[in-house]
Amino acid sequence: MRKGTMQSIQKILNNAMRQAIRGLKPALVSMLILATIWNLVAIPITQATPRERRSLNPASKSGNTAKLLQGGSTVVVWGPQQVLKPPVGSYTAQFSLPNGAVPPYQLTISNGALNGTRKVDQARVRINGTDVFTPVNYNPINPSPQVRTVSLQVENTIEVTLLAQVISPIPYVTITITANQASLSLSPTTGTQGQTLSVNLTGQNTNWVAGQTNVSFGGEINVNSLQINSATSATAQITISSTAALGPRNVTVTTGAEVVTSVDGFTVNAATVPGPASSSVSTFAGSSGNPGFIDGAGASTQFSNLAGIAAGSGDVVYVADAGNHSIRRVASDGAVTTLAGNGAPGFFDGQGSGAWFNNPQGVAVDSAGNIYVADTGNHSIRRVATDGSVTTVAGDGTSGFVNGNGASARFNSPRGVAVDNQGQIYVAD
Repeated sequence: MRKGTMQSIQKILNNAMRQAIRGLKPALVSMLILATIWNLVAIPITQATPRERRSLNPASKSGNTAKLLQGGSTVVVWGPQQVLKPPVGSYTAQFSLPNGAVPPYQLTISNGALNGTRKVDQARVRINGTDVFTPVNYNPINPSPQVRTVSLQVENTIEVTLLAQVISPIPYVTITITANQASLSLSPTTGTQGQTLSVNLTGQNTNWVAGQTNVSFGGEINVNSLQINSATSATAQITISSTAALGPRNVTVTTGAEVVTSVDGFTVNAATVPGPASSSVSTFAGSSGNPGFIDGAGASTQFSNLAGIAAGSGDVVYVADAGNHSIRRVASDGAVTTLAGNGAPGFFDGQGSGAWFNNPQGVAVDSAGNIYVADTGNHSIRRVATDGSVTTVAGDGTSGFVNGNGASARFNSPRGVAVDNQGQIYVAD
């Protein structure tokens, strides 16, 4: 919480106490007003501002944003969340279980500041209606922090009630909920159209159970059977449709609330190479085997990890140059120019090289020549006008799954984008 906000709240509380001395009725009114606004008080320890989210080095986010801890084996499900002692009632929040989060789920609670001040006298913490801490087993004589193993669902509610004799400075607790991070690998990782084959699934930190675990390879791939060998091993018999779309797809294994996904984990290849035997391939732009970031003509140009391509009018090709975090333009004669971006990752609207992208994956062009970009690393949809100016159409750099208008919408690593003749944008989120 910002220092100014803390001081403002403290002044309000002090005024309420003075009014209580002068007369009971004004004090009650003040307390009711404070109770109404209290959910604005319990905030994440660090909250990124819109300016920070758009800066070249965004502030670290907490609150309800799931993130990996050091080592890659643990994920933060909720928090760290600082909950202040409210004047009336309890603090309540909802949070979702992120993909790959598996038991054991652990709640850690710390009482007050690191210097031993601002401690509460008693605390009650409930998750989904079940007590985790009660006033009986949490008080200042117990050590801090304390850890409890808890049960979580796909959607969860946490309720915190705090008691304290001192109200200034405001006492508080800090709560973090963590889980193990599961992962999934496959062998083999490819198959051809019309093929029936066995795929071995290997999990890490998974809890697969026969009769309770299911696997999906996406559309046009039928799972004939799934044999669970252990909590971390399974074998799937699959049949790929003869008309299945080519390319990589996600594989997801689900066991109750445990959901583990291998992004682009399995690829469908063509049964026969498409096109006549007389087809010829030539290099339009770029230098094979030489990644880089150079504008120019033909083989003198360089790209890095190309991810998306779209054709515009006049035989112009637009490329999502993911490795260079840029949008490149290839003219009909093979001349390459950088339309937007400068080779470095970031999130900033601007003109040409003054704009920043982060691992753009998909591009589309409308009838007016505007380019729409699935800015994967920034969880946003960007628009590049014909003059190279970049604006953010939807999303604000924060991952999530929320419908809304403009910056209030949330995506999670969008990869594909298309635009119809009415100017409507469609996104593969």
